[in-house]
Amino acid sequence: MLNRKRICLLAVLVLSLVLTGCFGGEDVADLIVQVEDQAGNPIEEAEVTILKNGYEGTEQGSNVQFGEIPEGEYDLEVRADGYETSEGEEVYREGFVLEEDLIIDVELEKIVEKEPTDETEKEEKEVVDEDEEEEEEKDEKEEVIEPVDLSLEFFDRNQNELEAEVSLKLDGELKDEASGVEVIFEDLEPGDYTIEVERDGYDKLNREITLAEEDKQLNLDIEGGAVQQHLFVEEGDEIVIEDLAADEEAIIGIFNLNLGDYEPTFDLDNELERLAKVEYDVRMRGVELAKEYGTDFAASSPDYSLGEAREFKISDDVKEGTITANLEAIGEHIYVFVDQNDDIDSKEVEQLVEEFDTNIYPALVREEGADEVVVVLSEFDSPYITSYFDAADLYAEQGNEEFMFYLNSAREENTILSSAVRQYQHLNFYLEKVAAGRDVNDVWIDEGLAHAAQILAGYIDNEQEGWSDEAGNGWLYDEDFGYLSNTEKVDLLIHDGSLHFSGAASLFIGYLYDQYGPTLIKSIVVAEEDPVTVIEEYTGHDFVRIYTNWITTNVADAIPEIDNRKYNYSAFDLQDIPGFSEEFSPLGVNYIEVEGTEETTSFEIPSGFGDDLGVVVIKRKK
Repeated sequence: MLNRKRICLLAVLVLSLVLTGCFGGEDVADLIVQVEDQAGNPIEEAEVTILKNGYEGTEQGSNVQFGEIPEGEYDLEVRADGYETSEGEEVYREGFVLEEDLIIDVELEKIVEKEPTDETEKEEKEVVDEDEEEEEEKDEKEEVIEPVDLSLEFFDRNQNELEAEVSLKLDGELKDEASGVEVIFEDLEPGDYTIEVERDGYDKLNREITLAEEDKQLNLDIEGGAVQQHLFVEEGDEIVIEDLAADEEAIIGIFNLNLGDYEPTFDLDNELERLAKVEYDVRMRGVELAKEYGTDFAASSPDYSLGEAREFKISDDVKEGTITANLEAIGEHIYVFVDQNDDIDSKEVEQLVEEFDTNIYPALVREEGADEVVVVLSEFDSPYITSYFDAADLYAEQGNEEFMFYLNSAREENTILSSAVRQYQHLNFYLEKVAAGRDVNDVWIDEGLAHAAQILAGYIDNEQEGWSDEAGNGWLYDEDFGYLSNTEKVDLLIHDGSLHFSGAASLFIGYLYDQYGPTLIKSIVVAEEDPVTVIEEYTGHDFVRIYTNWITTNVADAIPEIDNRKYNYSAFDLQDIPGFSEEFSPLGVNYIEVEGTEETTSFEIPSGFGDDLGVVVIKRKK
């Protein structure tokens, strides 16, 4: 007997059965399904489906046949509009060898709407219907429209954050205004809104949106602006510069995105290159010592008395022979030894101690850094070497087995103080590096931090020309040796010991600090991972994107019209822009100048650069 229940004008019969048969020469069977109503009339519109894992068949009619059914358990579904659902029984024929076709009869019951039997029932039904309608109307009236929030974040065409002003209108009426990189309009009623975004120097943006029942967040790209960036272009590609007026010019920077992919070479007949190699060699020696010895230091806290003498061995590249020095001053964190062959004013020694204890140490002290240091004052063989730190001095049988560095006593007072900052930073960076177990070549950022430390401590002014004796930043501004005059010679990730590299690395550190704060810098120093990896993970941006923004900033910071935080230094103003390249180099950044002509201008990337290139186009008034 079939068990029946109602389903929306459909009848479904689910019947499980087992048919015994098999493929490959064994018996198979035909299944015949006959569908009738309760009066025995065939239901021609019936739809019959048999289902099994891996098999499905459907036929329509009152008498359907499925031929050569393989062995197994099946579901049988029968549907017909206007009939009750029939959910059937399973028919099991265990151990049965099928010798003839199987016929299944299915009987479906027609759906009949029950009508009220008398006037009372009709009236009761009408009352119920009226009550239901009134309840629905009441629910609609009581439905509360919840307010929603609209969040907007603005980007320029280079996908960098952009501060903008925005007006929000509903049906043409101003509802609210705001400004910023990201704005939130709260408790808005649902409806059709118009967003109007404006920023000086950029195209105006209008956007129609509909707010419904949920909060909405939108990222909006603002076209226009004076900065255009292109990543991963190739030599021979054409860069189009639109709307370059006759009173404008475009500064184009072309640079290789495959950083850190070359080995520095040095002309040892050139004194400055020879000295650059001295710096390069000692830093690279530190990388190897960190891998080999790590934190297995022989150095310990100094234990000396005033007037005590000892010998120190320094690299012959800095000063030939050994230095015999006397301990002339002891501070809270510094022991100063003076070369016995040097005549140094005791006031200069006292000044060094006071500055170290009250300014340098507080500014640069680290958890893994040196709490006490030995400093040797001696006149070096070359006046161009101002100071020297060698990680070998930390290890047994490698150096002097002290937490120490050297200062050139022949230099001016401010140079000695700024150099003390630089070398103390190098020392602390190395100690933190080995404590973290970072065995990568991170000299590029070590040099950037050491140079930036001089600025942090107040001995170098990022807005002043000249060299350290005048608190100037010649590493940036010097016409012969500064970074801004030699951008095409610097691969940011390869420290080559040059003055222009130091300028570039410290400027990049300044950009990171400006954009992402001191926490990023600390994360780099204490991490086990490569600095590039740390920067990418912390910022959420590819390094090439940050590098491109920095290259842009080195031009845009000096252009007042470009008032975008991503393209500006906030802590200082660059006093010059990079020089234009006379010869193109695939190593660093090549800047060229294009004059405006009131027409669309195009520029073809010269050959010799490679395939993975970056290009920035920066417009400015002549």
